[in-house]
Amino acid sequence: MDDIRISGFLGVNNVEDPIGARSVKGQAWLSDETRNLDLDNGGTPSVRRGTVKRYSGTPRYQFTTRDRQRMLFVDGLSLKELHPDFTATTLAALTSTARMYWFEANGDIYYTNGADSGIVRGTTIMLWGLPLPPWPTVSTASATAGDLPAGTYQIVCQYRDNFGRLSGMRDAMTVYLSDNNALVIANIPQVPGWTTRVLLSEPDGDEVFVALETTETAELWNGPLLDLAQEAEVSGTRFFGLEALPEGATVTALHRGRAYAAVVYPDFTAVYPSQPALYHLFDLSDVIEIPGQVRGMLGTPYGLVIATDRAVYVRGDDRSLVAVAGYGVPEGWPLTMADMGSTVYVWTLRGLLEGSGNGWGNVTEQRLSVAPGEQAYSYVVEHDGFKQLMMLLQTGGVSYNRFLATVHARIIATLPMLEAALTIS
Repeated sequence: MDDIRISGFLGVNNVEDPIGARSVKGQAWLSDETRNLDLDNGGTPSVRRGTVKRYSGTPRYQFTTRDRQRMLFVDGLSLKELHPDFTATTLAALTSTARMYWFEANGDIYYTNGADSGIVRGTTIMLWGLPLPPWPTVSTASATAGDLPAGTYQIVCQYRDNFGRLSGMRDAMTVYLSDNNALVIANIPQVPGWTTRVLLSEPDGDEVFVALETTETAELWNGPLLDLAQEAEVSGTRFFGLEALPEGATVTALHRGRAYAAVVYPDFTAVYPSQPALYHLFDLSDVIEIPGQVRGMLGTPYGLVIATDRAVYVRGDDRSLVAVAGYGVPEGWPLTMADMGSTVYVWTLRGLLEGSGNGWGNVTEQRLSVAPGEQAYSYVVEHDGFKQLMMLLQTGGVSYNRFLATVHARIIATLPMLEAALTIS
């Protein structure tokens, strides 16, 4: 059979008048339903390749790394990795089967479903957020060789985990010390395999400095003050008031060197940015409130794309929030990028939204109307030299059909005239 070149694909369900459908080699493209057919970028159809089941299980919420060398997924209450021979190993046990959200940064894979969260580094699972250490117990003791002058000292603790990451810190406690005294620090919080830093201020000082780092639960600090070093600051970031991943965070994204985590409520969503390059530390007073329920976020060259059940927004570097679509998206993972981030695709309740440096627009609304699906997953696939945008939809949802809506409006507008004619007759 000769190849049939199709100049335009109108879709499984299209909104154009079928009488005016363009023909291909003299034959109208009027198929109501087409299965197992691929169309390449030139419009040439081919029979879709078949599939063979290679993994027995219930894989869900898959994630593939940017280099496409690793694939993680959820199977029941297990977080697993699929290997090239299609066997899978369990990386972590989960407590919930809720939808998993992921992003990748510096070779690490961050994941959360609201109940379970962590970081996959190689085959090791790390805590995403480090807990805040409690306050120690501090008292004073006379020291004949003490070098601590009188004054009020601030004291606070901070964890360092076995990967070198530092936790946030609570507000410092204070203790007054008279001349020739030392600090007795007891009940220093410890986590097996970690160390705890004890930070002190100078007498009546406002800044805290590292006095000691220990695995012991009690220490006597006798000075001298010259031993205080390394202000509690890294890359300009202070650790006071910083906490772990917000409780209940689900939808996440990486953008401009920060992790963004969303906590979804019935009528709005709180989005928290992490500290720059410190994806495990969040200031919970720094929050972005978004109307509606956030269903997807994606870091792009044009800003942080935030898709909700009501609208699609772009948050710029100037912290502005601009709506680029007045309609929302289905659940799932409806956002993706292609061509090194030059084009952004968002599957919405009204079809495909496309964004680039030239702006945003719906590329299917005028011609194509399909039910958006109860869930939608998007991915750009490169195969045989072609790039294809794949949208996987779970059946459901109500299609937004402009063509039928126009006809319906015309019929409704005609009814009063018909009623009037009947009354006159």
